[in-house]
Amino acid sequence: MPVPSFLIPVLAGLGAQALKPLFSRDHRDEQARTLDPRPRYGGMPSAHVAFATSLAAVVGITEGPASAIFAIAVAILIFVLDDALRLRIFLGRYGVALRRLLE
Repeated sequence: MPVPSFLIPVLAGLGAQALKPLFSRDHRDEQARTLDPRPRYGGMPSAHVAFATSLAAVVGITEGPASAIFAIAVAILIFVLDDALRLRIFLGRYGVALRRLLE
């Protein structure tokens, strides 16, 4: 029985979200890695980027790279990647400024 095409991106997003506790760090100690079972927002791996990437890959495999739906999926992927990268850059700068204020 073939796997529904939409199930693969959903599993990729959930898998990325499930891996976040393995990559979480205590901000007071940059070297320490902790297993935190609480839901994590932000950070790596990015669940929405994993979802968009796997969706574009599934569409490219099933519909072909010359199809209009693949072009739409890639455009959505570019918007999601751009948004994720810009947000991380902004939050990083905000965090540096906030640490300076606290010191």
